[in-house]
Amino acid sequence: MNITERMASRQLFTDHDANYPQEASDLARARQRGKALCYEINRLHPDDIEMRKTLMEQLFGSIGENVWMEPPIRMSYGSNTTVGNNVYINFNLTVVDDYKVTIGNDVMFGPNVTIAVTSHPVHPEKCKEGGMFALPVVIEDGAWIGSCAVIVPGVTIGAGS
Repeated sequence: MNITERMASRQLFTDHDANYPQEASDLARARQRGKALCYEINRLHPDDIEMRKTLMEQLFGSIGENVWMEPPIRMSYGSNTTVGNNVYINFNLTVVDDYKVTIGNDVMFGPNVTIAVTSHPVHPEKCKEGGMFALPVVIEDGAWIGSCAVIVPGVTIGAGS
């Protein structure tokens, strides 16, 4: 199985697998693209709302209507995250989106929220091997994510939470 297939089947993977150099290179380029877009968003003047919207459309896998984001933001890829309609993202959102992050409609984020779909085994021997796993995160419609929340791999936040 290649890297993406291992991610999807919830198996351990590395994003620099020597057996799949082209895929590893593609993933590295996609991560760099996401970081560069975050950099551009974060350095915009607060009044440059149109450019922020344009860059957000390039960053996210998909983005709905009426989405407001307060920079700064940090993302691994951006392209693995989908955002619904009427979403408010406060300062300092960090998203480790090596795999799928789904944000529904009418969701609000307080400041300093972290979403991570990727983690590492806790067993010392497995940890040394450098493998990781990724599980999707879903935030359903109408959820409010409070300040400093940390959402870990595989979590679903139910509608109206």
